[in-house]
Amino acid sequence: ALGIVLGRQQLVRSGTQTHHGAGRGRAGGGGFVTDIDHLNFPLFIQTEDFDVAALNAELRATAGGKAGAMVTFTGYVRDQADGTAPKSLFLEHYPGMCERDIAAVCDQARNRCPILDTLVVPRAGELHLTEQIVYVGVTSAHRGDAFRTCLAASAAS
Repeated sequence: ALGIVLGRQQLVRSGTQTHHGAGRGRAGGGGFVTDIDHLNFPLFIQTEDFDVAALNAELRATAGGKAGAMVTFTGYVRDQADGTAPKSLFLEHYPGMCERDIAAVCDQARNRCPILDTLVVPRAGELHLTEQIVYVGVTSAHRGDAFRTCLAASAAS
């Protein structure tokens, strides 16, 4: 098993599943996490769906009583603007590149705003119409900071 330190937690990769050691859990199924030991926030790129309610509860719990705001974004596979409905969408994952791009945007937002926590869970692989694509959650003392950071992180995901 490969151990990956991610912010304040330890992830252990075994086969194609990512399991959590100490620290926060991940509300979702199998996935992969690569080349991300430099991140200072949780980022899980996975193939399986995630549980938004569990991720929200996790993010809120980590903020304790410090958060005055929690803003989340969930993206979905949708039909095309012209009304055609695709059967599925395939999202490729380029190990290291995706993580670096999302980390750069989140780090820039954190430098501009006093953010308490950020949780980003993008999916990769084949996704069907109406399936969830990405979860972004941000906690902050103030709603404006949380909204700006969530918008920036969701645009990068």
